[in-house]
Amino acid sequence: ITVGNLTNGYITVGLAYWRPGSETITSVKWDSTGANTSMSVIASHGATSDQVAIYGLAVGTVSAGTYTISIDTSAAGLEMVAGADSWNQVHQTTSVGTEVDAGQTTSTTPSVTLTSSSTDFGFAVFESFSQVTITPADNSSFSAVSGPTDGAGAWQSGTNMTINWTISNSQP
Repeated sequence: ITVGNLTNGYITVGLAYWRPGSETITSVKWDSTGANTSMSVIASHGATSDQVAIYGLAVGTVSAGTYTISIDTSAAGLEMVAGADSWNQVHQTTSVGTEVDAGQTTSTTPSVTLTSSSTDFGFAVFESFSQVTITPADNSSFSAVSGPTDGAGAWQSGTNMTINWTISNSQP
């Protein structure tokens, strides 16, 4: 991940993945100094095979540069799409609010609505195992395809925000 100078910085990693068996994400790590600091799970949801997760870490002051994020899994076989974002001026001990799970849908316009204040930012992840074309939300963090898995992440700020995407068909 490439970041600008961060003061009271925070890093988020969004994962959209499909698992053919019981494979899991075992860790997500941020490496700014060679220490491989484990990131915390903010949210993790999904049906049997289709999964999304968001990891986060308060990083304090970080100089501008390119840093490594590593994702470890319990076994080979995951089809994964991932993206990372950096945030500036984030409260370092109460960085994360209440998570929201929008659930599974067959809609061509999946979305999630967050209850928030005017100074909040929201981050969301979408996954589809159906070879769809995803039109990202306005503030796209990532949107990609890995094998059969399509995934996207996006952010938004403000009061009671809705993050949404448009997809090419109604496969869940």
